[in-house]
Amino acid sequence: LSLGYNSVGAGASVNHLHFQSFVQAAPLPVQDACFVHNGGDIPYPLPCYRFSDPANAWLKLDQLHQRNTPYNLVYSPACLHLIPRIPQDSTRLNDQNRGYGWSEMAGVVTLFSHEAFEEMSAAMFETELAGFAL
Repeated sequence: LSLGYNSVGAGASVNHLHFQSFVQAAPLPVQDACFVHNGGDIPYPLPCYRFSDPANAWLKLDQLHQRNTPYNLVYSPACLHLIPRIPQDSTRLNDQNRGYGWSEMAGVVTLFSHEAFEEMSAAMFETELAGFAL
């Protein structure tokens, strides 16, 4: 069992603790060993932190709260992935990606039409994710 979380300004619609639980049949893209934050060589499209020590994770989360920085989390049995990001109301975002939350930041995009699916490429999605960097 894993958990996803959107902080206020990062896909959360109201200020409350709302975790989404899910069962993972396979790792999410953000969890892939190829990425630098997991010990690999490839940079993720936007900064991501990986924590296996809860104390260090809480320190980073506290820093983000002190700065009012939105973030998305993916909790798995092995670790926590933390992705600080620009706010969902930033003028840098468009109508499609303004609503992106933890799943999109983790590399899983939800599209609402076949046409959007046909138009989206991996490179386009990576560029969209990079646009969320602080």
